[in-house]
Amino acid sequence: MSMVKHETPQEVTIQYGATTLSIVFDDLFVQRGYKAIPISRHLFETEVVPMSLFHQTLKEFSHESEAGNYDAFIEQLSKGVDGKVFDRASSTIDDTEKARGQDKTQIIHLYDNIKESFDLNELRDLCFRLNVNYESLSGDNFDEKIRQMIFYLQRRNQISDLVQLGLELRPNVEWINSLNRPEDTPLIDRLYPLGTTIPIASKHNKYLLFALTWTELQGKIPDDNCNVTLLWQTLEKFWREARKIVLGEDINIPLVGSGVTGINLSPLHLLNLNVLALHNATNEVGKITSGKIRIILYPPAHSSINLTLIKQMWS
Repeated sequence: MSMVKHETPQEVTIQYGATTLSIVFDDLFVQRGYKAIPISRHLFETEVVPMSLFHQTLKEFSHESEAGNYDAFIEQLSKGVDGKVFDRASSTIDDTEKARGQDKTQIIHLYDNIKESFDLNELRDLCFRLNVNYESLSGDNFDEKIRQMIFYLQRRNQISDLVQLGLELRPNVEWINSLNRPEDTPLIDRLYPLGTTIPIASKHNKYLLFALTWTELQGKIPDDNCNVTLLWQTLEKFWREARKIVLGEDINIPLVGSGVTGINLSPLHLLNLNVLALHNATNEVGKITSGKIRIILYPPAHSSINLTLIKQMWS
């Protein structure tokens, strides 16, 4: 690919004890080792932004995999998340009662979300969209109508439909769908905690998909798709999980936060935040990998970054 000319080096190396970090102006997908791909909390979207890293990863995987198709990707992703977040409850009485208690807490959280985020007319609209007869719901006030709607949907195993609709209409609200069990929740409808990291491998490449943002749907990206606090927490968890997966291989990660996160920080400030997160992780958990860690900067978007200055700041 054509490179932007810099007065500063195209690559600098920073040493943290036994950890080697390189910051490179290059293409993420030509590097050896694992390619880290930040995506949404769904870990999968049907209509990803065409220029997103995940979109490119999916195309490369489908092209290189032995099956040569998208089904192989979904199969690997399904295996990677199986049991990781959606642990099945034990059949013992104690664990069953504990699960019921958690479900009750989640239902209350869902009730509070609707009460705070919708008015009466919007509640009627929710009922219409979910095929619920608003007039048939018992109760003569707003709060009781919400409760009865939730109970109605719960009896019909449609809570996931309500959560999905809530995500679409109020993407800035902290919706939950952990009520759903793996067997009745399609992969695309599940949400995963930020930082959840899943390894995916094709014939020639290995990827680490990690949940970073609320959504990656084109045209539906909320203003607070991510923020500095969430970015820091995500990177902290990502490095901990990557340490368990990559062993001695290289890790290549883009400048996290410079895509569809919606974080209003300059590339330089984002890079410093990324480097600080890695530095903090190595202090807390030790060596991440015996291979090299690279932060890959895409030249046209990040050409203003002075690597000499970065080297001076972090060496």
